[in-house]
Amino acid sequence: MSEPDFQASTIAISNAPFDAAETDTGKESGRVPCLYCRQIVELMYTLSYDASRLTLAKAAYKHCYDPENYNEVKDVLSSTKSKDDLDRYIDSVK
Repeated sequence: MSEPDFQASTIAISNAPFDAAETDTGKESGRVPCLYCRQIVELMYTLSYDASRLTLAKAAYKHCYDPENYNEVKDVLSSTKSKDDLDRYIDSVK
């Protein structure tokens, strides 16, 4: 994703009125091919809740340009349960 498009996505998520809208906007951004892990991490930090971050992390995985670095994304999640859930999801789609 180009840097201007990425910045626009980040702003859209930040301006969402509540977390469900944030997650929906974030999932739309995650569907764009060729996001780098660093971009996914930045998008995740704009979300308020760990559950929303997990939803975005799952949605973005299949469209990640550098999945070998996805541990960077997992590190943004605060709970062990969310991290384990992401690991299970990644294993299921490989």
